[in-house]
Amino acid sequence: MSAPIVKFKRVSLNRVILAKQSPDHVTAYWAQYFRDDGNMVFQEKLTLNETAKLVAEEKQMDELANL
Repeated sequence: MSAPIVKFKRVSLNRVILAKQSPDHVTAYWAQYFRDDGNMVFQEKLTLNETAKLVAEEKQMDELANL
C-alpha cells in the first residue's frame, strides 16, 4: 500500500509536487511529471536539498499568511 498524499501543489502545467506521509509520520516529497494531454510520464522522489528548499518555502508562506 502506498503512503497517503497529505498535500500537493501544481508548480507548472507539467509538474506537481506531492507530500506523502508514511504510517510513522515521515513525510517524503515526490515530483510527478505530466505530458500536455494530462497523462503522467513518471514520478521521482525529491532529493534532500530539494525537500529542504520546499519545506523552507512552505514555512515562509505560512509566516506571511499569519501577518
